[in-house]
Amino acid sequence: MICVKRQRLAKLFIGILGISMLLAGPSWASVVDVPIGHNTISYLVDGKTDYAPTVSGTTPPKYGYTYVELYPTDGGPEEATGGTIALDTKTTTVVEDWYGVSKGSFTGGKNYSLVWSGDYDGYYLAADDGSEIRFAAGAETGFSEMEITVSLNSIQETVKIPVINTTAQQMADKCVPYIELVTDGNNISGARWRFVDPAHPSVALTRKQAKGGDIGYISYVSLYNSPYEMLATSSIRKEFTVGETLSGVVAFDKAVPLDRIGYVRIAFQYDNSWISNRKQLNPYMLYSWIFYPNDSDPVDSPPVDKGGNGGGGCNLGMFGMLALLGGGIALSKRS
Repeated sequence: MICVKRQRLAKLFIGILGISMLLAGPSWASVVDVPIGHNTISYLVDGKTDYAPTVSGTTPPKYGYTYVELYPTDGGPEEATGGTIALDTKTTTVVEDWYGVSKGSFTGGKNYSLVWSGDYDGYYLAADDGSEIRFAAGAETGFSEMEITVSLNSIQETVKIPVINTTAQQMADKCVPYIELVTDGNNISGARWRFVDPAHPSVALTRKQAKGGDIGYISYVSLYNSPYEMLATSSIRKEFTVGETLSGVVAFDKAVPLDRIGYVRIAFQYDNSWISNRKQLNPYMLYSWIFYPNDSDPVDSPPVDKGGNGGGGCNLGMFGMLALLGGGIALSKRS
């Protein structure tokens, strides 16, 4: 199933994006989508989220990594060669491959090559040795509202990355995802999910407002064995209205033996996940939490490494919700 994840998520993303374009009007049209994925690492204990696990080697929720990718839409350049993206950050940023192997670090301006992948019809950023990269320590804050410059065929454009809601901020805002696996014998057949105050994880929050950084869109919940092998997924594609409970139950497209699961991912977006005044480039933030069973080895994390209707409010935005829904609906072509 290597790379199947990307193909499926890319198709889901394109479908969701098409819907959002229709809803938002002509201003959504763009040549290249630039998803910036923010990923948080957490754990499952006995099949349920545990925000303060006591098992040796586990930690409370923490920032994992950020990635940057490019996906052509209508009229966008496909399979171009020689493309580059320039990042300029004042924060020292760690660079890794997708298995957490260090590729060094950088401060200030840095150019990366854009490499076309036919597996998911998009470009990924590559290190000097050609390996696909992501950004760990330093990127979470250093990339927030950072300018990036893309050079790809006729595109020569500088745009700003949206504000990044850090893991610490998500926890402090008391609105974070909670996962509870649904079992069928020794198999995982589905999951219950909700957004909660981590101090009261049994109570699902409600959407308290429809703008200004609220969580409003859920894209998907997926099971993975490794960074490049998705075992099963459930597309949610749900946008929440004010006052609606941020919770649900999903059934995966297939049952998966518990001992095969490396981690569970849930994807979503905030209202402030995208930048207005887009031209050829359309940057937006994709958020996901990655939950590792407490007895698994978190190969997809940096080497440094209950349910109900309830009170409270939560800041989840409409576009973010698209992300969760589309296997990432707008939440990520990669996942």
